[in-house]
Amino acid sequence: MSQVALTFSPVGKAPASQLTKRLALVDVACEVTTAGGNMSQWLVNRAADDIASGRLGATLIAGAEATRSMRAEDPSANFMPAASGSEGSGPSEEVVGPAITGLMN
Repeated sequence: MSQVALTFSPVGKAPASQLTKRLALVDVACEVTTAGGNMSQWLVNRAADDIASGRLGATLIAGAEATRSMRAEDPSANFMPAASGSEGSGPSEEVVGPAITGLMN
């Protein structure tokens, strides 16, 4: 299973699928998370529980936070479309984690 935590970085709607393709991984479930500072630990906890219970054999959790670097380059940039997952085109992946609706407006 490949999980890429969605951040404020402008990405397409299927970053986990793009990553698994580049790594030549096949037959894996791909998903992204909602934005939030706790999502990395939430993913680790969920994966550990799934592995311990036998529901999952292995997982790949990937992601990066580059908001500070992007703001330094373009202080007026609007990162909210990326945070809501509306950036990019094509099919979107399953989104997991608590909703951020109303928390960042």
